[in-house]
Amino acid sequence: MIPASIAQAYERWGRMGRICSRPSIWAINRDGIRGRNDMAGHSAGRKCGIQAGAYFAMLGALVMALAVIAGAAGDHLVAGRVGDRALHIYDIANRFQIYHGLGLLLIGVLIRQYGRRRLLCAAGLLMALGVLLFCGGLYLLVLTGYSFWAFFAPMGGTALIFSWLLLALGIWRASKTQGNGDADCNG
Repeated sequence: MIPASIAQAYERWGRMGRICSRPSIWAINRDGIRGRNDMAGHSAGRKCGIQAGAYFAMLGALVMALAVIAGAAGDHLVAGRVGDRALHIYDIANRFQIYHGLGLLLIGVLIRQYGRRRLLCAAGLLMALGVLLFCGGLYLLVLTGYSFWAFFAPMGGTALIFSWLLLALGIWRASKTQGNGDADCNG
């Protein structure tokens, strides 16, 4: 028989490394007996949403920090070495990186508010991929001068567009199923 404190510690720390994984339906109860846990999905889903939201928010902050570094590098290092058109492309990549870093931060906050939702998580992953392809492709186009890197920008731009559409749909569905407490606002 396992003491209750060990069973509680197992439940608390056993799933620590798994982000947004489904909670186990088997758990150790207070008597130390492994058995089916019918309530596993209810509280663990909220905890899982908090973890996923934190990671998307951290990713957004990292993307914005890298955008500030890229902007400073563009102003001090790239400006004198490339033409006006290339500098304009670099500026577009930098602005899009900042905007979508804020978008990732927003997705993280929304996941923390609504819990882990598939559409919100998909929007975050698609937005991160879009930043990598669109902004990364444009940065590499300007820095290397090889037009090969321009191939990735349309794919990244498409990913960014779909990420915003998924975000809008995810917010709508999450607020619809959340059970609004705004009954007084309806008139």
